[in-house]
Amino acid sequence: MEPIGSQDNSSEKYKIISWFIISVLFIVIGLVLDDTTASSDTLGPTGGQLFGLLMLFTGGVMFLITGFIISLRVLNFFVKDDFPNF
Repeated sequence: MEPIGSQDNSSEKYKIISWFIISVLFIVIGLVLDDTTASSDTLGPTGGQLFGLLMLFTGGVMFLITGFIISLRVLNFFVKDDFPNF
């Protein structure tokens, strides 16, 4: 039998990986939308460019948050074995 906490840990691991992949997809979609909807005819940005920038910003924030969570978990893995628990 597996410990009860092991299933929750693996499901959280896949949740973080899926958020990481979704953030990369948002960044790519944002870059594509920003590039393909660019128009030199208008003075300001087009609606597609604004939506692309919104997707790019959302993906970037998600990427930073998931990267921060992953780095904390890696750091916790290395620090956990070095210091005794009091």
